[in-house]
This record gives sequence, structure tokens and C-alpha cells, in this order.
Amino acid sequence: MRISAIDIHWLRLPLAAQVADAMTDLSSWDFIAAKVTTDDGPVGWGYNCTIGEGSEMLVTLLSKDLAPRFIGRDPFLVRRLWQEIYLDRYFTGITGVAVQGVAAIEIALWDIIAKACGQPLWRLLGGYNDNRIPAYNTNGGWLGFTEAELIVNAKSTQQAGFCGFKMKIGKPRLSEDVTRVAAVRKAVGPDYPVMVDANGRWDFVTARRAIDAISNFNIYWFEEPVHPFDVAGHAALARATSVPILAGETMYDPRMFRDFMVAGGMGIAQPDVLKLGGISGFMEVAALARAFGLPVVPAGHNMMQLDVQLMAAIPHGLMLEHIPWLEPVFVRPVRIENGHALVPREPGAGTDVRTDAITKYGVVH
Repeated sequence: MRISAIDIHWLRLPLAAQVADAMTDLSSWDFIAAKVTTDDGPVGWGYNCTIGEGSEMLVTLLSKDLAPRFIGRDPFLVRRLWQEIYLDRYFTGITGVAVQGVAAIEIALWDIIAKACGQPLWRLLGGYNDNRIPAYNTNGGWLGFTEAELIVNAKSTQQAGFCGFKMKIGKPRLSEDVTRVAAVRKAVGPDYPVMVDANGRWDFVTARRAIDAISNFNIYWFEEPVHPFDVAGHAALARATSVPILAGETMYDPRMFRDFMVAGGMGIAQPDVLKLGGISGFMEVAALARAFGLPVVPAGHNMMQLDVQLMAAIPHGLMLEHIPWLEPVFVRPVRIENGHALVPREPGAGTDVRTDAITKYGVVH
């Protein structure tokens, strides 16, 4: 089996006006898909996502630079191909778009391998949970929601059976964040998991004050309180609170996770399959977290479609993030029942893209 063609598709999905966090107001979500065709086997689909900035660079990198390098190669040698491309990108950059471009094709190769073996990806990766994965809801917790809307969203999340509610923080005044967290805690009761995410907004002093003020509301985890590469800052905050620090969604290499873990800078690991260059990088970080005794909560940038496969493959996955923006894109989107994602049975990675979605959301470039 050899790779015979790679086609790149750029889609843009509009979002609701309330979608915002401490760093960004979002109006759309870009989806860049790689369709990998083989000469004697299945077609594979992989993808990456952006908020619009960098999409054209990613599309150009994939179509003009990376795709030609894979033509004629054996898709089963996915780790060798990844390493070759990674080394070639060394002087271009080993973070950001350079790695994310590799991820789209790497994921498609795993999709091909799983389809060729007649197994869902999670089984091919070892298999652990063959039933359903606990999920928490982020989509109702955006910074753009009013306090009243947050309360309604938190209550409906709880009633729907989700295993937690994550809300964004980082308002201009800390008192606003405290008031909003207090309102959500009162709405869902004293024990229901409520997570907060600052998206790396603060300096250390502000983050320390925020943790001191918000910890009183039985917070389940505190996500990225300071700059995502600040190992020492996260470690110091972790020592100052009993609230687990969750970090990792902006890390591009397993060694970055290693440094955080050695320093005690994270209580929960949050690898992002799209930023780590694909499935192989995610599984490396998951194994590293297991060795350090840390649970894994994958970053939700892939909108659950890969997370449900990855979480079903490991024994220490805590829960996955529910954000349903890409439901219209996939042939078989993740199914949620009573706040849990159902583990898929079909062969492949579950990443097949709908033809009508390409037509409806495609970006002309």
C-alpha cells in the first residue's frame, strides 16, 4: 500500500456571538482537513483547527510543502514519516503551524491503518474503555455569557448528565470573576465539579490572588492561570493551592510536558493531539503522564472527534471536553448520551468528512 494523493480542504464554521475567553473573541472556527488516498487501500482523513489566523499558512504548508513528501510512501510507517518531516522542519520551526501541519496528515495515516485493520483507532492503540467516556461541558461557560446565562447553562449542563461544567475567567476585574464563580457554584450545589480556565491571561501575582479568591468555591481544577510555557510560575502556584493545576493545551512537544511534571507544575495533563503533531505525540504524553501518576484531560480543540478514540485507549483518562462545533462536518460525529461520549465501533479514527460540509463551509483561496 502506498500513498497516491493528498487533498487539502479548508472549511470555516460560524460561531455564536458569545464565544469568548480571556484572550480571544471568536466569530468562526477553521477546519483544515487532509484527505489521504492510497493506491490499494482505504482513504484516510485527518485535520487541524485554527481560529482563522494562520489558516492560510497551514493550508499552504500542507498542500505545497508537506503533501508532496508523503506521496509514494507506506502509510503504515507513520512514526518514521513523522520523524523525517519533523527533522526537516527543524529550522523552519518545531512549534506552531510547522507541527500542526504534520498532525493533519499523521492523523489521516492512523485513520488508514485502523481502517485497513478493520478496527476503531482506540482498539489499535491498545484499548481500555469500550463503553462510554465521561464528558464535561465548556460550551456553556464562555466569558461572553452574562451571569444569568451562565447560571442557566450550568444548571442545564448538570441536568443533562455531564460530569462537570467549565467556565472561562479573566474579566477586567477579579471581583467580576469571583461573583460569577460564586453564582455558578450556588446554582449547581456544593459538590458538582466546576472548573475554571484563565487561558494564560494573568501574571503570577494576579493568578495567585485569583486562586486564593476562587479556591473557596470547591474548584475542580484551575486551567492555565499564567503563560502556558511558564514552568516555574505553574509550579509555584501548584505549591500554593490544593486545587489541581491543569496545563498543556499549548505545548508542542512531550519534553515540555516532562519539564512541567518534573517541576510539579501540573496536577492534570492536558495534551492537544493537534498541537503535538498527531496521535503519536499524544500517546507519548499520555504514557509520560501515567509514569508521573497524573490523569489526562485532552484539550478540546479537535472537538471530541479524536478525543473519544484517545480516551478509550488509555486507563488514566479523566474526562473529555464537550464542544460540539464540528458536528456538521463529520460523517459520524461523536454521540453524547447522558453527558457521556459513546465509544465508536466503526473502523478508523472517525474522522471522515462530509462532502456537503466541504461544499457548504469551504473557503475559496
